[in-house]
Amino acid sequence: MLGDFGAEVIKVEEPIRGDYIRRTPPFLDGQSAHFLAINRNKKSIVLDLKKPKGKTVFLHLVRTADVVLESFRPEVMDRLGLSYEHIAKVNPRIIYCAISAYGQNGPLREREGHDINCMALSGLLSITGVKDGFPIIPGIMFSDYTGGMMAAIAILLALIKRQETGEGEYCDISMLDSIASMMGMHFIKYLVDRFLPAPQESKFNGAMACYNVYRTRDDRFVVLGAMEEKFWIAFCRLIEREDLIPLQWAEPAIQERVKEELSTMFRQKTQAEWSELLATQGTCFTPVLNLKEVLNFPQLNARRMFQEIKVEGGKNIPQVNLPINLSHTPVNYFTPPPRMGQDTRDILQTAGFSPDEIRILEGDGIIRTTPMEGEDHL
Repeated sequence: MLGDFGAEVIKVEEPIRGDYIRRTPPFLDGQSAHFLAINRNKKSIVLDLKKPKGKTVFLHLVRTADVVLESFRPEVMDRLGLSYEHIAKVNPRIIYCAISAYGQNGPLREREGHDINCMALSGLLSITGVKDGFPIIPGIMFSDYTGGMMAAIAILLALIKRQETGEGEYCDISMLDSIASMMGMHFIKYLVDRFLPAPQESKFNGAMACYNVYRTRDDRFVVLGAMEEKFWIAFCRLIEREDLIPLQWAEPAIQERVKEELSTMFRQKTQAEWSELLATQGTCFTPVLNLKEVLNFPQLNARRMFQEIKVEGGKNIPQVNLPINLSHTPVNYFTPPPRMGQDTRDILQTAGFSPDEIRILEGDGIIRTTPMEGEDHL
């Protein structure tokens, strides 16, 4: 996100394997599609932080940096001698942001964790699924992406504060905290009514007929989001069921009956037929699109959410754009995701290292300035 708006982002990768996601199939011109999705507008430097010379090089780069972002478990950077306290001695103005699964303090601080673990511990999985069934893993990594967005916000807040005080800042971002914060409405409701939410038992996860998913005749799906009274009234009138209007907020047993009736009704027409009838009629109705349809969806194309980055001598790389539009500050998509270590030499030369020093560092295995053949998917 920061790189899209002009920040120089240097990705530091260890010499042997680099970013593990580089080895995740499928591949385009030797690079992982998953890597290509989230690494545009970045430079790559290969640097061994476990060796004293590697740490020295890193600290040299830190002197002119605004932000250090790391995602190790707590104490890893401290063992490397690269914690906030170490780096602040070199650059007191540094904004140091640490993203971890559970945060820098608390009983789980040193435990490993991924997106699914944070969704489980936040309560999200307990309300996501079908009634009386297994929790369903969402199709996107909510904790990862939410943690990244919180990190970007924290960095920007710290930079604004630094403009006023001249002081650096330590930003502690927990993926678990981030996803738990998205559960605020559920937590507060529970604290008020002590009703423990479960799948398909709240307004927003399938309990209500007016806010639900339905199957169509062609085995596609549609959604109705008629939460406001005016949308529900418009929907009921269009389907010629005005008798359902007063049942919008009826008790659970009646809701089940209304859902069953609507389910039977929606199975009478195809997704396209229902879309033609309801989509433009003020009912908060939409079809459930697959990814092929989304890529051709007029609204997202009008908003320029999909484009390609031109790569010299190779194929164009597809990208999903950043959903931030500023009136006077355009987004810049100018650099394709980097090959591992492709910018090492240029970065070090800009930082003042001589050609001889760079050769010595490479000979000692501290850095690498040329990608290994086929390395991106080894």
